[in-house]
Amino acid sequence: MLLFPGKKEGFNLQAVLFDLDGTLLNLDIDEFFPRYLKKLSQKLSHLMEPEKFIDHLMVATRAMLENTDPGKTNQDVFMETFFAPGELKVEEFFPQFEKFYARDFPLLNNGYGPVPGAHEALKVSRERGLKIVLATNPLFPKEAVLERMRWANIQDQPFDLISSYEHMHFCKPNPQYFEEVLSRLNLVPEETLMVGNDPLEDMIAGKLGIKTFLAEDYLVERQESIPPDFRGQLREVVPIIKEL
Repeated sequence: MLLFPGKKEGFNLQAVLFDLDGTLLNLDIDEFFPRYLKKLSQKLSHLMEPEKFIDHLMVATRAMLENTDPGKTNQDVFMETFFAPGELKVEEFFPQFEKFYARDFPLLNNGYGPVPGAHEALKVSRERGLKIVLATNPLFPKEAVLERMRWANIQDQPFDLISSYEHMHFCKPNPQYFEEVLSRLNLVPEETLMVGNDPLEDMIAGKLGIKTFLAEDYLVERQESIPPDFRGQLREVVPIIKEL
């Protein structure tokens, strides 16, 4: 069901933040992530037993999710945690990571494509002269983000910011992630719309005063959720972007 109370007096939309997986791209993260872990751990099995590797990777991922230090990028946190002093060798693993994302990550495409309404929402945003952000959770290197953009056929879209682990310092659902995005583009919350399919990680943007649209095409099921300003199928965000 679409909740659309209409344009609010004094509200002037300046930017739209779009989540990627399950929002613009019809990728189910619960289906994708186990395949990704299996493929990556197998490719690096000559350096570490797969189960042990996955344990290390998940600990490092959790460290990125929990980081609150603005002086460290997510990549910094990942590297410090994964390559704990004296335990693993950066010079052995890191080139293999880069090779995996360049050669093997594209093979994880399982017939993914754009969610209906994705291209129209981006088109309308551009036509209105809005800033557009690919606000995917920055847990992956940029090459992995760009590859998933290719799956959604949005690789040529003129995003003003694409979040990846190399340059972002926080992750969703930390509100500091959204504060950093706003700061980078000189935006104010009250003139920004967040579009995503996660009722916690994306809708928490509303805590800052950002308007929120919960895309229900590939809705993430969570016990904890934050009520959105709007909700519906992704294609139903188009008239909202036109009118806000």
